[in-house]
Amino acid sequence: MSEENFELKANQLLHDLGQFLNLGELEFDPEDDTCTLVLDDTLEINITPNSESGVLVLHHLVGILPQENRQDILEQLLEANLFWAGTKGATISIERRSGSVFIMRSLTLYTSDGEPLNGEAFGNVIADIAGAAKYARSLLVPEAPYTLISEEDQEGGNIKKRFDVSILN
Repeated sequence: MSEENFELKANQLLHDLGQFLNLGELEFDPEDDTCTLVLDDTLEINITPNSESGVLVLHHLVGILPQENRQDILEQLLEANLFWAGTKGATISIERRSGSVFIMRSLTLYTSDGEPLNGEAFGNVIADIAGAAKYARSLLVPEAPYTLISEEDQEGGNIKKRFDVSILN
């Protein structure tokens, strides 16, 4: 698939997702080529097209590994990665230097049957990543309220679209 064709299809899929979620027009930010969705006012899922590989990369910064119980937490995160059973197809990774924990998934624009992916199927993938991200976050900070969105981000217009993830379940 040519890069131009991929971009057209990726934009159409993002449009279909916006329609399915009743969010109106979704688009990739021209500055960083990413669309950010905010789920339940607590979880930012970023969608970034990779034209070279022909996939959309869905990614989220879950949090920072605590020093306490670090080995146990890492083992639980790795267990969730085993055959992607606990992540529903996504991968949990860490950046060693900062201790940052990420969850990400690459997604083609087609189903396993070769049909174009639609907004509902795309929304379900996002819901799966949200569930896995919330699980991972509960391991990092079990007692803390789960909030990653600052008031500054909310007021500054950095957030693209917000929705309640329960509409996908």
